[in-house]
Amino acid sequence: MADFFVPQPAPQEVPIQWVTDPAAVPTSVNQLQLQAGMPAGSDGPPDGVYMSWGHASPPAFPIGTKPEDVPGILAGTVILINPVSYMLVSLPRLRQIHEVMGTFLAQIDEGEKARLDRQK
Repeated sequence: MADFFVPQPAPQEVPIQWVTDPAAVPTSVNQLQLQAGMPAGSDGPPDGVYMSWGHASPPAFPIGTKPEDVPGILAGTVILINPVSYMLVSLPRLRQIHEVMGTFLAQIDEGEKARLDRQK
């Protein structure tokens, strides 16, 4: 078998731009399911992770429902989750997403702390 060499160019930054669709309406999600994909080898890590985002609406109670009546009303109730998005993400990309989300949330927390400090 012949050996092949594929040259790898040096990493370069290329500008990107998100395309926006003014007609697209964001969909609310409040549920996340993560499921490991098949392993890449017999005992290796998963090849990717399936991410399912969905929305579950809380059950409706009649006006005037007493707290002690809630368990009886909920008995046998199954809350359905409506799928909104389903994707397969590689482990390296999932780790990158985790890092970006952590940085974003830290910035939100810092802003909230600064706002509360100004109110004192």
